[in-house]
Amino acid sequence: MSIRRAFSDARGEILEAQGSELAAPFVAAFPVDGASVSVLAGPVSGLTVAASDDVANRLDELQFDLGEGPCWTALAHRLPVLMDARAQNADWPMFREAVASDAIAGRVRTMFAFPLAIGALDIGAIDLYSGDSSPLSPELVSEASSLADIAAWRVLRTILNDHTQGYDSESIGYSRREVHQATGMIIVQLGVTPEDAELLLRAHAFAGSRTVRDVAKDVVERRLDFATRGTD
Repeated sequence: MSIRRAFSDARGEILEAQGSELAAPFVAAFPVDGASVSVLAGPVSGLTVAASDDVANRLDELQFDLGEGPCWTALAHRLPVLMDARAQNADWPMFREAVASDAIAGRVRTMFAFPLAIGALDIGAIDLYSGDSSPLSPELVSEASSLADIAAWRVLRTILNDHTQGYDSESIGYSRREVHQATGMIIVQLGVTPEDAELLLRAHAFAGSRTVRDVAKDVVERRLDFATRGTD
């Protein structure tokens, strides 16, 4: 199968994937041994949405426990991150030591982390790991980043579907007019569909334990711009 065909297939699979299915397309499309998809922000921070195997799951667990590692750095800087487990540098000393002393040590040589974020909303990261030291080419890094952007929307929908059933966004005084106005502004800010714009409103409200009305008001009054990082 050609590289281009593999990327195309991965895109299609991610667009249709349920939460637990999101890791497999990355393993199929890239020269890696495993992948995990995690949530690092909001009320469900520290959640592995999908993991291709026990090693990928363990790498997530160690990073959650220690609060450091490639996934945290990728999301913090919103850039792809490479870790060579055998390289001598000062990045993530506790995580490096934990991996080196863990049962998975011999199976992890390199890690690649890609941020999951949409507009001003931080979500999480995708970690890929490999048992050898082969780097990803610039083309592969670009493709992985592109697939991560698609996966971010799927993760966001998974979070809201799994954790906001019955979430009361329609509090007393709730106004659909405000929400419609804010939705229109987000469409302009990010160039997304009305459905995705309202999804972002709901997600931001959930992440901050606020009502959709309050978040919509911030958007309308220009205290919150989804095109820029940072909030009110």
